[in-house]
Amino acid sequence: MEILIQIPQWLVDMLELAYSKGETAYNLLLEHFSSIWSFVTYQWNSLFLMLSMIFFWPMWVYIAVTLTTASTWIFWIFASLLLGLIQMIYVSYQFVMIANDVMILTCLKTYQVIMRSRTTQFLFFFSKTLRKKRIRTSRRRKWRCECELAKSYSEFLQVQVMEPKEPKLEKPPTDVNKPMKRRTHSFATMQTLYEQQDEITNQGAESPRRRAHEMKRMSSFSRAVFDFDNDDTTPNMDPTVAQDLGEMTAELLQSTLIRLKEARKSCTSQSDLSSLEHLLSGVVKRNHLTLEDLVVNNARAVAFSGQYGFSAASRRQIDAYYNEVSKGLEFLAEAPVSVDEPLAVLSDRISLVRKMKQNMGRTALMLSGGGAQAMYHLGTLRALIDADLYDDIKVISGTSGGSITAACCAMYSTKEIFEKICVPTVSTDFKLNGEMKQKNIKWFPPIQDMVGYWLKKRLLVDSEYFYRTCEFYYGATTFAEAFERTGKHVCITVSASRASGGTAQRLLLNHISTPHVTLASAVAASCALPGVMKPAKLQTKSSLGEIEPFEVDGVEWIDGSVQADLPFQRISTLFNVSNFIVCQTNFHVQPFLNKDHHPSTRSAYWKLFQLFEWDIRSRALKLGKLGLFPKIFGQDISKVFKQKYHGNLTLVPRFTAAQTFGLKALVNPSVKEMEGYLKYGQVAVWPYVSVIRDMIRLEKSLDECLDNLKVRCSKLHVEIDMSDSDDLDSIASSSASLNAISLRRSSVRFGHHSEIERLKKKLSKLEDENQDLREKLKELEQIILANVDQQQELNEKKKSDDKLGKPVEGDKAQDVSEGKVWEILRDLDRRSYTSIG
Repeated sequence: MEILIQIPQWLVDMLELAYSKGETAYNLLLEHFSSIWSFVTYQWNSLFLMLSMIFFWPMWVYIAVTLTTASTWIFWIFASLLLGLIQMIYVSYQFVMIANDVMILTCLKTYQVIMRSRTTQFLFFFSKTLRKKRIRTSRRRKWRCECELAKSYSEFLQVQVMEPKEPKLEKPPTDVNKPMKRRTHSFATMQTLYEQQDEITNQGAESPRRRAHEMKRMSSFSRAVFDFDNDDTTPNMDPTVAQDLGEMTAELLQSTLIRLKEARKSCTSQSDLSSLEHLLSGVVKRNHLTLEDLVVNNARAVAFSGQYGFSAASRRQIDAYYNEVSKGLEFLAEAPVSVDEPLAVLSDRISLVRKMKQNMGRTALMLSGGGAQAMYHLGTLRALIDADLYDDIKVISGTSGGSITAACCAMYSTKEIFEKICVPTVSTDFKLNGEMKQKNIKWFPPIQDMVGYWLKKRLLVDSEYFYRTCEFYYGATTFAEAFERTGKHVCITVSASRASGGTAQRLLLNHISTPHVTLASAVAASCALPGVMKPAKLQTKSSLGEIEPFEVDGVEWIDGSVQADLPFQRISTLFNVSNFIVCQTNFHVQPFLNKDHHPSTRSAYWKLFQLFEWDIRSRALKLGKLGLFPKIFGQDISKVFKQKYHGNLTLVPRFTAAQTFGLKALVNPSVKEMEGYLKYGQVAVWPYVSVIRDMIRLEKSLDECLDNLKVRCSKLHVEIDMSDSDDLDSIASSSASLNAISLRRSSVRFGHHSEIERLKKKLSKLEDENQDLREKLKELEQIILANVDQQQELNEKKKSDDKLGKPVEGDKAQDVSEGKVWEILRDLDRRSYTSIG
């Protein structure tokens, strides 16, 4: 049963209003209590945090460091991974590109070999282009065979060299009875002359076209000199000279030649000589007018195909220039001096010649590495000796395999090198007594021995075995002793091996920087290639003759070619070398040199070949700078790509197929192989003998000029001060004197009785000569005094008998006394030269 109660509306509204008010108050109260509670909680947490930080601060520090380190460690892990990925991609890209470049170079080389093969030429015989190439190739083969048949330089000179094809240049008509004077031809003048020539020769309709062609070609010669009045010693200008040498070079060469000749012939007094001195000081320098580069290109063409690169007129012009400069230097040395101040004039000339020598510089022979294949250098030496050029080259450098030949140059004389070193038995029976075979002395052991040593030591050659061979060839001779024996400035390069990873250093061994280092240890260290032999230590000879280790920063030494196969800068600084003749036998360098198969740098083949070569070099250098290039046997070989492997003249012998890939680099040469090394080493030098002679011609002229001036000063009994001179001769003399003084001091100090006895004998001999000279001087003084008295008597008698015209009786006696004086003076002069010698 439900009971319904009706509630008034006003009560409902009142209850709803009360409920809403109560809910609002409750919410406000709850909010108020919540804020109070949150405030109390926050303050308590802050208070607790502050109390914990005060009493437990090490724990909070440890938590902060841990969180920071972990985040940093994670960040650098991801950064390192990203950087390593980028480097890996970059290195992979660079090596892929290097591999592509090597592949392209291999294809180019293969293409060149295929195109030169007889099979290809036979298949394409009917092709016009290939038929011409076949004719040229056959001529080159014939030239190469004729060169290889020659056994000496004199026989090579008998081989015929073809002249280049002369351009068909027609000279304008002239009166044969009246020679043309020196003048310049303008374009209009050339046009008029060719029109006259066309009318004379009646060329008809063909003349305008031919005239336009010839005028276009001859317009480049508008300033060239074609003919002039002069003696026979000065060649006339030929149009082919301007075409071969270039218009500007030909004109400058001809004008310089004329000015030198005129200045030399017009010298009648000391004031006139100043013009010649001024000209010589300006033209005596290295590669003047790029003449040396021109003769090198000409010789390269001869070596390539047996055909001159320049015409005979151009060659005569260059030769005439060198002859005229040499004549000018000779005239400078022999020209008369003023009577008032002869010493001052000669001193000025000597100073001028020294400056020209300093400006000219010297020529050095650089022998590269290459292992056993560096035996080609012996053929180079044999060719230079046969052509009488070896003695004129004073500075020689050798690295790695080239140090073997360089040490021979330092130790043995020219005759000994020609007869004992440059022979086929030098590597198998050096002393011709069978001792090398009995004691098993070789530069490199057999292949099976190297394989066995590799399995034991991870090296191919025992360094002690190699050092024993070096001792057999060079003994305990030091650089200073070798220099006193031969006078050659020989340098051997070694590189430092640092296990700690420090900066690598190089050392240039010679008689100046390391005089007491033995040649045997220098060669052993310079040949210690990483992976082939372990690093070696240098040895020195003490004053007692004992062998001691040479300590420099506590390092060992390895192959010098790792850092500097050809030390251009150091040798240039030490010996004032400005011209480098490089003998290159490195198998990894030989394919990249501009040699016989592509002598023209303008050919498309050579440009393409050189492009990919430079790309390989640049990529390797980038990897080396970033430290991303891989190390081989603990050595950074990126510096191999930074080096310069060619000089002013680069001699590259012809390699066999095995030598091209370096298969003979670690094989001891047999007698037959040595015959090939000597033969092809000479063949590589013979076409360039004339170039080398031109390079050192002015050096010899300067030396002869300076020697003549010194002799003239010695006749005036004046000594020349060489203390301010820094040329090669002063270095040699000072080094020799210092070494001699050192040896004498050590001999006296340690009681070498034989040396003391020799010095005593020499001293007694000098004392006897001195006493004899004093007696001669007294006799000369007595004769001069008697001559003065006699001259006074003759003057008085002559005054009295002058009117009668009677002859003076004492004239004959005076002539006899003067002859006696001159005889004594000549004897004194001869004795002074003998003592100086």
